[in-house]
Amino acid sequence: SFATIEEAEPFVLTRVRANAPVNLRERMEKAIAERIVSEDGIAAVSEVIGGKLAFLRGLAQSYAPRVTIVLRRWDDDDDARR
Repeated sequence: SFATIEEAEPFVLTRVRANAPVNLRERMEKAIAERIVSEDGIAAVSEVIGGKLAFLRGLAQSYAPRVTIVLRRWDDDDDARR
């Protein structure tokens, strides 16, 4: 559990790197460096366009499907109590 996506990012990247298949590691590292996940050459998830969360989810889905990113849902009452 992390308070922000910035706190979670290093953990997620470590988990994705640890779980990525060997044959996809070079592509994965390129995706991390360029901040773009290309799944089929047409549709791509970019941190710049989609945001960091979309990028990390796309990265995990493409290279380490066993890594699951979940968000805790807050309702309006929870926000008011915070």
